[in-house]
Amino acid sequence: MAESTDSEEPSNALIVQVDVHHRHCSQLSASIATTNNVYVTENQATNDLPSIDRGYPKTAAERMKKYRARKKKENPIVNHLKRKKSGAERVQECKARKKAKAQSAANNIGNLIEDRTIREQIQEQKSQSQNLVVTRLIQESENETNHLAYTAFHHLLAHDEFQKKFVQN
Repeated sequence: MAESTDSEEPSNALIVQVDVHHRHCSQLSASIATTNNVYVTENQATNDLPSIDRGYPKTAAERMKKYRARKKKENPIVNHLKRKKSGAERVQECKARKKAKAQSAANNIGNLIEDRTIREQIQEQKSQSQNLVVTRLIQESENETNHLAYTAFHHLLAHDEFQKKFVQN
């Protein structure tokens, strides 16, 4: 872009080539030069002005650096970094985990054994009660010479269980 001097313009007109990136600086220097009636060359115009944006254009690294600095000021984050553990500490933690796992396994086995013994006791009680019912039925059948039906046997068995649970307790 170039301004040309015509015969209609005053003698203090200035021809300045404007760089696209520094367009505002060049225009500013041209306006200053024409108002003061001082002739300014292009190099003087950009070098004599106070630095508005001297670092333009910035590299991506510079922009990122400023962006990170701005973000740190806006959002101060406290980093709670964990202390790195030594090898000995890791070994101790591993041993503690193994020990806890072994204890929980032993407790589970102990619980299974206890459950089994309780289950066995319950089964023994049921078998004993069934044996009592069977012996009683056999005695009654010998006395009456009648054989009880299958449903009557289970009915009597259920009745005995009911008495154990609710009447005796």
